[in-house]
Amino acid sequence: MKKFFLLLVFSSPVLSDTISSRIANGSDVSGTRLANDFPSFGSLFVDNGVTVGTYCGGTFINDQWVLTAAHCIYDNDGYMLHTKVAYQLRDKSQYSSNTISKPRALEFYYPDNYIDSESLGLPNDIALIKLETSASGASDHRSLFDLSASGITLPLTSNYVAIGHGDTEATTTTNILQETNLTKTTTTKCNNAFQPNVTDNQLCFIGALSGAYRNGACSGDSGGPVYRKYGGSFIQVGVTSFGPDGECGVTGGTEVTSVYTKIHAHKSWIDSVMAGSVTPKAYVKTVNGQRQLVKNTQTANSDDGGSFGLIPLLLSLLLFSCRRFICDTRKLI
Repeated sequence: MKKFFLLLVFSSPVLSDTISSRIANGSDVSGTRLANDFPSFGSLFVDNGVTVGTYCGGTFINDQWVLTAAHCIYDNDGYMLHTKVAYQLRDKSQYSSNTISKPRALEFYYPDNYIDSESLGLPNDIALIKLETSASGASDHRSLFDLSASGITLPLTSNYVAIGHGDTEATTTTNILQETNLTKTTTTKCNNAFQPNVTDNQLCFIGALSGAYRNGACSGDSGGPVYRKYGGSFIQVGVTSFGPDGECGVTGGTEVTSVYTKIHAHKSWIDSVMAGSVTPKAYVKTVNGQRQLVKNTQTANSDDGGSFGLIPLLLSLLLFSCRRFICDTRKLI
């Protein structure tokens, strides 16, 4: 742990790849498929100008608003202060390219009833980020989200796809965005795997077994999408939240590989935030050329606003990585 921290502090500025870029049992997303089928996809990076690395996924509702998971940002001042969201990034190594739009995050929202507890099943694990500037190339993608009045039917079929830049327990790594097929299962089966804490406001998926691994999301995929093919489009129905403890794709006797926050269950909250009716939990302001994070709510073990230096940021990254990856009977992903 100490050695890893020293490497973070004294290494040359490079694109961090401590998260080794794959969904379990995934396959490469082609550039054409990304543009045509998943045009809202975004990647959350922490970027303070010295240290750069991806930490979660997200999706652009439009050029100003990004949907992700609350646990990606909750109680993490350094992440919020230095978050940039890359639009349509297929290859992580291309993050620094001038062709990639990566606006800074400005405001952060998550529901008042979000509970940052793995043992309670992370209820209402959803968040919105308002960007400082518009994302170049992003259009209005609201038709690709389950924000309809009645909700899109979600049958117990295998017609679901998750994508992400997250970890894998397999031996091969890649910077290329990955996708994998999932099958929706019941809340009852989910609770058999995770104790009785998963609700109907969440979606639970099992993964097909291929070799030693089951299809599923992994660490670093948090906040990213799961889609259902609906009509001629892939409609995002969930936000990646958590999965079983242990190796990704190795579920210890259960077929369940990942749990997602149901988007439709939070339609009213999303609408209210985007309409300007909700106060952000935190926002960034610039004073005398210095970016500062201002919080409108107190969270455990966090400081009030103010600038966030390099050493505190690196320590925050290290501690948050440990916190996100492992918990008791489940794992944040």
